[in-house]
Amino acid sequence: MIKKEVKIKVLFSGSPGSSGVTTVTGRKYGDYISVSYQFNDGDTIHKRRKVRARTIFDGLEKVLVEESGPYFHEPYENLSDYDTEITGVNDWKKMYLLLCFGQEHESTTNLGRRFTTLSVEQKKDIFGRLESIDDLKTFIEECWDYSWLETDERSLEDVKSIIEYFKIKKKNNLWATLKAKVKEENKKSALQVEEYARQRQIEIRPYVEYAQHAVFGAIGTPTSLNVSIARGYYKSTMMIAIIEYIEMYVEKNDSYPKGKHTVKRLASGHWFDTNKRFKDETVEFPD
Repeated sequence: MIKKEVKIKVLFSGSPGSSGVTTVTGRKYGDYISVSYQFNDGDTIHKRRKVRARTIFDGLEKVLVEESGPYFHEPYENLSDYDTEITGVNDWKKMYLLLCFGQEHESTTNLGRRFTTLSVEQKKDIFGRLESIDDLKTFIEECWDYSWLETDERSLEDVKSIIEYFKIKKKNNLWATLKAKVKEENKKSALQVEEYARQRQIEIRPYVEYAQHAVFGAIGTPTSLNVSIARGYYKSTMMIAIIEYIEMYVEKNDSYPKGKHTVKRLASGHWFDTNKRFKDETVEFPD
């Protein structure tokens, strides 16, 4: 008797002689789900995991989002409506498992991890709207922009946290609602960053002007492109360090620095710098 199973199979071809089939199979044995991985391109590689789960779907989800690296995954770019087959589940579960099964090429980024904490109803609403792998790939592109959010307090890296952050109560078309909220928040954040940068420029303007009169050393003579580039980099890092030094000095002493001072500059690692993280530089300010 053939046990009930869920199987994901991807046929792919790359350069001549590099075609193959990736297969992930989930089967239920008592309280456990056995998930096996097979890659066949002339040789066969197997890896199996047993996890305790109520259903094969639950077991597959757990293994696919926990695993990283070459096993139990296939790059998203290799998935297609013609070469990808998933059997044993229907409707929204197909697209959701394929999201968990895929990962970014040459990385271990698995977007399915960002959706695991959603309820069944929420997953059904989001993934039930995807009718093809082409739809899934469009969704994957959107995930990079909308399945995480940087707030003032912390980074939100799963969809449930974002839903709770925005207090979204709507149950239908959840992904469209979430995208609109994230877009609005990102626009607001961008405006805040822009305003902060503008205010910051106003704050440091007197220090920038005073720094223009500071005198500090130079690197060699620009007889080659490398030296010329190094001198430019050295000057820019020195000016940043000098402006920061002036600002801290004024805050502490309520006056501008005069005469010779030692300023710590962040070392670059280039040939003209030491191995130290910070390097002391002598700077002479107007008397």
